[in-house]
Amino acid sequence: MICMQCVYELTQRGANLDATNNSGETALLSMIRRSNFDCVIGLLAKGATATLKGCNGDNAVHLAVEVICFICIIWVPAAVESAHFISLPDDVKGI
Repeated sequence: MICMQCVYELTQRGANLDATNNSGETALLSMIRRSNFDCVIGLLAKGATATLKGCNGDNAVHLAVEVICFICIIWVPAAVESAHFISLPDDVKGI
């Protein structure tokens, strides 16, 4: 919630939510990359443009899919196996 309040304050003061940093990345792209989904929601709610491309050519949708897939690939199998729901085959472990 703090991040959403910051976004609100910035927009009230006229901040450009689509401005880029030295790496050519908008705040929206940066927050997606950091998995800071409260800020992502706040930025989108206040009008940040999801179709702007970063320096590598990805827009917010591309990056979000990449981040979510990474989280699923890395964390979900480990969480499932540690919860003893299933035992993963050896060829799936360590992906």
